[in-house]
Amino acid sequence: MCFAETGQFQKIVLYAKKVGYTPDYVFLLRNVMRVNPETGKQFAMMLVQDDEPLADVAQVGGCDLRFDLTSLFALCFDLLFLSFIKLNLGILPQ
Repeated sequence: MCFAETGQFQKIVLYAKKVGYTPDYVFLLRNVMRVNPETGKQFAMMLVQDDEPLADVAQVGGCDLRFDLTSLFALCFDLLFLSFIKLNLGILPQ
């Protein structure tokens, strides 16, 4: 959780892959969102924007996020837009 608290999300992914462990990324995201919603948004985007997403878009978008309404709308829009782009590029199954 130390990397998550300091916003070093890429290090979480790299370390997990190095030791062969798959963390509960949605759990980590929920904890980050409670502390810092803006940082949580960056983490959420990182989880779903890879060629092989680390978490399902529906799970990430369904987190109990403590955002103000504007931030929540922005996150949902970003996730939907990213999914739309991946569908149109043929990366995600329809």
